[in-house]
Amino acid sequence: MTTFGVPAEWRDFEQRHKGLLEEVLPPLMDVCNQVVSRKMESEHLHERLVFMLGRHVPEDFNEIFLLSAHGYGIAALKLLRPMYERVVTIMYLIRNPEQAENFVNWLLVEKHKTLNLLMDEGDDPAKYLTPEELAQVEANYARMKTRFARKQHSWTKLDLKSMANKVGVGKMYLSLCYWPTLQIHTTLIGMMARVEATAGSVAFKVGAQRGEADRALLGAHTCLLLALDALIRYFKLPVQKGAQLLTTYKEYWNREISTS
Repeated sequence: MTTFGVPAEWRDFEQRHKGLLEEVLPPLMDVCNQVVSRKMESEHLHERLVFMLGRHVPEDFNEIFLLSAHGYGIAALKLLRPMYERVVTIMYLIRNPEQAENFVNWLLVEKHKTLNLLMDEGDDPAKYLTPEELAQVEANYARMKTRFARKQHSWTKLDLKSMANKVGVGKMYLSLCYWPTLQIHTTLIGMMARVEATAGSVAFKVGAQRGEADRALLGAHTCLLLALDALIRYFKLPVQKGAQLLTTYKEYWNREISTS
């Protein structure tokens, strides 16, 4: 019979993180439900945007948790980078609500780029869109030329490190973004994480990566707490357990979160 996951790794994870499973996660998930498992009604674009970005963060945590619990530490680390970027973006938009329109309008640039890439591959956009829709994509892109610089690569001119510094989480950039990015891309550092090298020979390192799994889980826990704290403060939610979550985090991982 085909099975999924790695039962032996899950059993080891249960032993390594008994306190996390029994004492830390239940109140954490309870607060998550209070903060994001609700319908958001607002006339303000930036509020709706912050809420929906925030709603994705617990999903990021669950994905990293699932991989970590089954020993896929490198895979879990790779997911930290987009989770961190999402949290930084939430915190930045809260402080700069006028940037919400740029975030949304960048979609029009991405649509135009997608059609260009489609044509580069020898395909015809007219197979997927009507003439009216294609004309609208071109018209929307033309409007965006006055909003975004010609060689701009994102909705903001700031790189992620600069944005993180502005919201007070730049000191986490190395562990939550740069190092995971080295695992995502084809780098020697990323490759060597899975290689056993001896004099004159190399082999792929088979088996679980428990150390990386635990580091990824710590990073995901950090990102989730940052997002929850930002959302609770921004929307002035009557959530009573926020401070308790920080205390249990500190006690479990033996470290604090600082955004100064």
